[in-house]
Amino acid sequence: MSGARRGLLVIVAVAATGLQGCGTRGDASAGARAADPLPTARPGTSEPAPVAGAPARGPGGFGVTEVVGVAARDRGGQVQPLSVGDVIERSDAVTTGRSSQLRLADASGAHLQLQSSTELFLEPEGPGEAQGPRLHLRRGRVRATAAEGASLAVHAGGGAGGVESVGGDFTVQAEPGVVRVVPHGNKVTLRTRDDRVDILPGDGAEVAAGARPVVTRVPPSLLLRVRWPETPPAQRDRHLKVAGETSPGALVRAGNAEAIADASGRFAMIVPLHEGDNVPRVAVEDVAGRQRVSVGKPVRVDSTPPTITHGGIHY
Repeated sequence: MSGARRGLLVIVAVAATGLQGCGTRGDASAGARAADPLPTARPGTSEPAPVAGAPARGPGGFGVTEVVGVAARDRGGQVQPLSVGDVIERSDAVTTGRSSQLRLADASGAHLQLQSSTELFLEPEGPGEAQGPRLHLRRGRVRATAAEGASLAVHAGGGAGGVESVGGDFTVQAEPGVVRVVPHGNKVTLRTRDDRVDILPGDGAEVAAGARPVVTRVPPSLLLRVRWPETPPAQRDRHLKVAGETSPGALVRAGNAEAIADASGRFAMIVPLHEGDNVPRVAVEDVAGRQRVSVGKPVRVDSTPPTITHGGIHY
């Protein structure tokens, strides 16, 4: 994995336990992907939702505890679909598909929750390694919960940065040129080659390629404004074009379509429709896992071609 680390601005985050609260925030570059909202925490809390199944854990690896949708493991170029009980070993890469989610756990008690369209690489064990597993988040979003007192490192992106935690619970999101980090209930200390920054509960940080970490306070509520188009009661097109604003870096979903809000929080996407009656919805989820939904006016899709009658013959 030495080649994959080239250009990484390594960030080290040491999470202190015992503090309450939840941070959020992020930034992003716009991009289209695809999914429906998936539960990321117990209602009313920032705690990870319970996982299903008992993982079969290998030495230094993670066991699969839950698969929602499609997930796969790449082991030496051999790609196989994942199911509960499978083991992710050192040097394996895992990916989640659109509208998918994957949960992993290891023998130390560490937990990982991968959101849709995410790719994660479990790095080989280094010589004399005494710390916990080191992970490389190539793209997407992962929530990592380390066992108390244990180390769990996540290097993110190809040129923006990474995060490492001793104990604690945090979310990392990697998009082209920027990495976002949110602690959940713990203080996190970011260390780069030039900086050391404390991120407290209620704050979030972003690191752009070549830039210093930026810490911002999380707004008290998640913004979502959707500009729904004026549509007739019935139409032939099986889609709607919508645009709106939300938190920068938030994941925006509509049916099987997905996008990431840009650095200003703006997004534009096509909402898929099906034949018959539709109630279009747009859902957003920020880096901290908070969600909001906007519902558009009902629209009916009727793609039946019109019938033309001429001289008693129907066309």
